[in-house]
Amino acid sequence: MADSDDFKPFNALQYGGELERSTHTFVDGSDAYANNHRTVISFLHQPSQNSVTFKAFISTFNETCNSDWASERVFGRADPIYMFRQTDRKISLAFKVPAASSGEAYENLGKLQLLAQFLYPAYKNAAHAQTITQSPLIRIKFMNLLANRPGGPVATIDGSATELYNEYVTSANDGNPATGLLGTISSLTFNHNLEGDIGAIDFKGSNTILPKMVDVALEFSVIHEPRIAQGWWSMSENIMEFDGGNSGFPYGAPLYEDPEPAAPTPAAEETEAAAEETEAELAERTAAKWRAVDQTTRTAQSMARIREEK
Repeated sequence: MADSDDFKPFNALQYGGELERSTHTFVDGSDAYANNHRTVISFLHQPSQNSVTFKAFISTFNETCNSDWASERVFGRADPIYMFRQTDRKISLAFKVPAASSGEAYENLGKLQLLAQFLYPAYKNAAHAQTITQSPLIRIKFMNLLANRPGGPVATIDGSATELYNEYVTSANDGNPATGLLGTISSLTFNHNLEGDIGAIDFKGSNTILPKMVDVALEFSVIHEPRIAQGWWSMSENIMEFDGGNSGFPYGAPLYEDPEPAAPTPAAEETEAAAEETEAELAERTAAKWRAVDQTTRTAQSMARIREEK
């Protein structure tokens, strides 16, 4: 089972064997760098939950997003009518697997063997009916560039753009393959480099060789998680957010947005003037009311005198 605490440190001498160069003390710098900084590539076989990890000697890393559109041509239009279908994301990844000792060359061969096994499905009653129970889905974790970004709003800190950047580059980002990107490997190529200066370690008389460095190349198709409907959501009128506010897809690096400016506070003089104006309006309304009452009283008195004279 893959777990964040299951990271197995690299050790070029774990399996023993001979070093490429005779020396009394040996320290493999790539081991220390991978162990301390987690500069690794991790693969997780989803059906079995087995995982394998390599040092990140990346030679190729390309991402391609392809949008699929259906088009229909109709009479009278210069352009066809386009209907969107889907957008898929594909990864082309290549890396090198070097060996500092014959023991590490053996370990690399075993890891590559395990990675090749990840391309096969899980069976039930394999000795008889061989019914496929699970497809060979794989998770790939490559530092912050290939990782599963859960849906929902991205947790950010309140502050400046510099603080947001510092939070991103200093946050914990281990090589746990369980947090990798889910998908399928459509092709996997091993180049054992048996020719030339690299060659292989030849155990004469045993009919066995171990490659000193293997080039690995693969094509990976991403399965978007956790929602099938990955895209822009209408949150309210004239407001749209990607995946309901998950601005961290696919690298977890949201851009800084300036906070909305607060409403300006009116100056003290303007406040006093507004208060005086309000009092003047109230006095005017009161005076008008009493004038209307007085006019009504005088009219009533005039009508009474007229009746008495009659």
